[in-house]
Amino acid sequence: MQHKRCGLSWLISATYTKYSPESRNVTRLREPGLVRYCAGFSSNHDESTIKWAKERLVMIDPTKRCLSYEVIDSNMGFKSYLATMHVVPSNDDDSSMIEWSFVCDPNKGGRMEDVQSFGESALQSIAKKIDHVLSSSNLN
Repeated sequence: MQHKRCGLSWLISATYTKYSPESRNVTRLREPGLVRYCAGFSSNHDESTIKWAKERLVMIDPTKRCLSYEVIDSNMGFKSYLATMHVVPSNDDDSSMIEWSFVCDPNKGGRMEDVQSFGESALQSIAKKIDHVLSSSNLN
C-alpha cells in the first residue's frame, strides 16, 4: 500500500509552490522538463528571510527509484545546482535509504561551506518529517 505522502513536496518546508508556465509542454507532473517555483521561510523559520528556488526536473526513473533536478534560479547562494536522489536498499533489513547527492557552485564571493550548511539543515528537517510520519502512521 502506498502512503499518501509518497510525493516529495511535503518534505520541503515550502509555503508556496507553483508550476511554471515554462512547463506548458509537459503533460504530467512527473515528466522531465517540469519547472516549479518554491518559496518558504529559511530553515530556521526566520520570517524575514524567504528562500526561493526555480527547479527543473531533469530525469526521473521509477524503476531505478531515482530522480535528478536542477535549480535554474534562486536566492540560496549558488549559481548552479544539480541534485540526484536515489532510493537504495539498506543493509539492515527490508528498509531503504535515500541517497541525495549534489554538485553546485556558490555565487561569486560565496562560500561552499554556507551552501553545505544550508543543505545539511534542510536534510535534517526532511529526516525529522520522515521519522514523524513513520512513527505516527500505519504504513501497512
